[in-house]
Amino acid sequence: MRETDRGGLDAAVRFFASEEFTTRHPKRRRVPDTARDLLLRHARSHRPTDLPVLERRLLRTPDDRVRRS
Repeated sequence: MRETDRGGLDAAVRFFASEEFTTRHPKRRRVPDTARDLLLRHARSHRPTDLPVLERRLLRTPDDRVRRS
């Protein structure tokens, strides 16, 4: 992966994990599967502290929610 791609992914992960995202886009949390998977994979390896937040906020369908027991 090129360094510029990694920087862009880092910025996207930071944005989706920020409070600003949920404030500005409370109902637009659905992203395409490939984009969601790419962001989660990047967060898993480079920003693990943001991973749980992204898993909760980025949804595929209305039923795709992380259930905590």
